Amino acid sequence: MTVTQIHPAGAHIQPGEMTHVSNMPPFPVYYGAIAYGHDGSNGKHGGTLSKGAGKHRALELCGIDTCTVVSVFTRCGAVAHDGAKYHGGYGYNRSAAEAHAMANLGGGRIVDWACN
Repeated sequence: MTVTQIHPAGAHIQPGEMTHVSNMPPFPVYYGAIAYGHDGSNGKHGGTLSKGAGKHRALELCGIDTCTVVSVFTRCGAVAHDGAKYHGGYGYNRSAAEAHAMANLGGGRIVDWACN
């Protein structure tokens, strides 16, 4: 991340005066996941610091052995269903995630979503 100082109008900037802050820690990336089972059982979890932890918790919350993770996301995730199968998507916001899920499935309707 680079921070640029903006000086008041008329101020003179001396060579070497402009600084950038390079010692700031990176912003954390949070992951979420949504899992679905063939019978409609589902689980979702967000705000984890690793993909694996998000997927694991979503599967736990889904509650049955046949659950699978259908969406892993950092911003938003959604799930579409056509009566026979579930397909997930992700996006910068809810509407983008829903559109992605619908496109991946090729139709159907949105049955779930989550955002970090």
